[in-house]
Amino acid sequence: MNPMRDAILQRLTTGKPGPVPDLPPLPDLPHLAMDPDELLDTLVKHLTEQSAEVHRVQSDGELPDFLAALIRDNNFTRILASQDPFMASLTQELTRSMPNLVLFRPDDFPERGPYKETAFTVDAGLTSVDYAVAESGTLVIAHNRTNPRLPSLSPLVHLAVVRKSDVVPVYETVLKRLMDSGDLPSQLTFITGPSMTADIMATPFRGMHGPKRLLVVVVDD
Repeated sequence: MNPMRDAILQRLTTGKPGPVPDLPPLPDLPHLAMDPDELLDTLVKHLTEQSAEVHRVQSDGELPDFLAALIRDNNFTRILASQDPFMASLTQELTRSMPNLVLFRPDDFPERGPYKETAFTVDAGLTSVDYAVAESGTLVIAHNRTNPRLPSLSPLVHLAVVRKSDVVPVYETVLKRLMDSGDLPSQLTFITGPSMTADIMATPFRGMHGPKRLLVVVVDD
């Protein structure tokens, strides 16, 4: 008997949610014993190994100015941002300090077509993350109406903001928190480094199925 499989099959066959089984207990994993500082250092290490471009700031208060400087240094002029509460506040600061920046948000597009077209033509997508997994350097974004998928998937550059409080030890921690919340997202995106493939003549190529650059600003909050 597999309780998780049985619950999924019940939903598929009846169209009604079945009982959610308890997750199995976590094994004795070394990352579970790390303190927040160790988790953050481990995350940065693995992000760097995965070819992400990592920057660190000390507080939320430093973030708007640092992010504005990073945008200027990379000559980004058109950005598509997610619209979750944290990012909404941050983008307000950016628009005040960077009047020439063209910043798009999901609510700016009443129709899907123009929104999708814009997502593929901006210089970068800007998002926060819901979780960052230290053991692998993976960013996890839970999607809903205010936090859609396209800003993290369609532009050639993904600019992500990770706060220390977002960092978790392992994938299982993410799943447990989502299950315990009782508010499951419509979709999850797991991002481990820039998009990369070696399907063509075994030659590594970035940007085939998503952003070719991943810029991560880590906030020690």
